[in-house]
Amino acid sequence: MEVPAEPVRVAVLNNTTFATVKALGIEPVAVPKPLLPAEGYAAWEDDAEIADAGSHREAKLEAVSAAEPDLIIGGGRFTEYTEDLEKIAPVVDVQPDEESAGGWLGGLRHQTEVLGQIFGEEERAAELVAALDEAQAAAEEATSGETVFLANASGGRIDNGAGRIGRLLEGVDLEDVFAQQQLDGESVHNDSGLAPETVAQANPDWMIVMDRDAAVSAEGDEFTPAE
Repeated sequence: MEVPAEPVRVAVLNNTTFATVKALGIEPVAVPKPLLPAEGYAAWEDDAEIADAGSHREAKLEAVSAAEPDLIIGGGRFTEYTEDLEKIAPVVDVQPDEESAGGWLGGLRHQTEVLGQIFGEEERAAELVAALDEAQAAAEEATSGETVFLANASGGRIDNGAGRIGRLLEGVDLEDVFAQQQLDGESVHNDSGLAPETVAQANPDWMIVMDRDAAVSAEGDEFTPAE
C-alpha cells in the first residue's frame, strides 16, 4: 500500500507501536488511552489535545475522525475496525506476529524499520533495532537450556501462560516444560487452574509469572497475589 510520507497528524491505535512511536519523537493526535501502559505515557494520557480512541471493546471512532489524522496505525486489537477506520484515513498495519519472517522478534524489527521509513526517522529506527539485537544476544548468552514454566495468574488461579507470554522465549535458550503436552494436544490450561503438584512434577528451573490480577486491579481491590 501507499503510505503518506512523514505524516503530521497520526492516530496510533496498535499498542505494539506505542513505545516505538514515542522513541521516534512522534506525538499522536489520537490514542486508545485505556490501553496506555501505567508508566511512561502520562504526557499522552493527560494531554487534552490527544483524542481518546477508547479501547478495542468500546472504540471511539468519532473521536478518531474528529482528530483528522493523515494516517492511522491500526491492526492488533483494532483490526476489526479497519474497514471503518479506512473511511477516515489510510490505515497501516505492521503488527508483528508468529507468522512474520523471523518470528515475532523479526516482525518487531520489521515494524520498527517501517515506522522509521514512514516518519523519516530511519537512523533512529536503526538504533532501536540495534539495541534490541544487543539485548537479545545478551539474553541468549545468559541462558543455557534451563526449563521454565510460563505462568498466568488470573482469578486466583495459576494457569499455563504460554499462549500469552510464550514469545518471551524467542531469542533465548530456555525450554517450556509444558511445550510437549501442547504439541500432543494435551492442554494443561483449564478453568480450574493448575495444581501445585502438576507444576512441581514438571520441576522447572525457572518460573516467569504474569500476574494479571495485580495488573488489572485498582488500589484497594482484593486479589490473590501471584506469589
